[in-house]
Amino acid sequence: MINVSAGERAQLNHQTQCAGASGGPCQDLNPRFGECSEDQTVCRVRFILRKESLPLYEDTMDLRVYPETESSEAPVRSIKIGGLRSQLNPILTSLSADSTQMAGTNLVFDQLTVGTTGKPFPLECSRPSDCTVKYPAGTGKGYLCFVARPGEGERGLIPVVIQQAQGISKVLYTPPEKGGSNAGQKAPPQAVQTGKPVPLSSSTE
Repeated sequence: MINVSAGERAQLNHQTQCAGASGGPCQDLNPRFGECSEDQTVCRVRFILRKESLPLYEDTMDLRVYPETESSEAPVRSIKIGGLRSQLNPILTSLSADSTQMAGTNLVFDQLTVGTTGKPFPLECSRPSDCTVKYPAGTGKGYLCFVARPGEGERGLIPVVIQQAQGISKVLYTPPEKGGSNAGQKAPPQAVQTGKPVPLSSSTE
């Protein structure tokens, strides 16, 4: 718990403070407390967590509160907030045998890639719970990744994982055999099994 008051600035994830009229992440993660109860015992602040910034978030992040009038002598209060990344990460609950139909939670991304160096291709989703994928001709075998930050390589990717009875697994895409007819059928996907649930903030290694 931190003692706060209206007008003070809250900072999440050590986001740089905005300069002038700048917007974007600096405003999203540097809001000021604007709503407090009459007795000033409870204050509210709103952070905007954007999908394209998801690779930058961690499961435990620092929340800092700065005084309304900042100075080198004014104390900065800090507390750790947990569970953010794991609550925001996309996770599948079902997947068709050919990996073209996905269902789950937090399915908000527009692009998918096979492998960390593959070329991104579009997803068609009914956000945030269902997606349809059409794989480009010649797509090879590899682990599926959502593209959160295009053009940033592996650090801009979120691995596609599925929740199964045995735990959480990364999804491995295997091209259909020629003449196969498994389109749209639901079956356990090929995946690397962790043996137990793993933090969804894990890297894409």
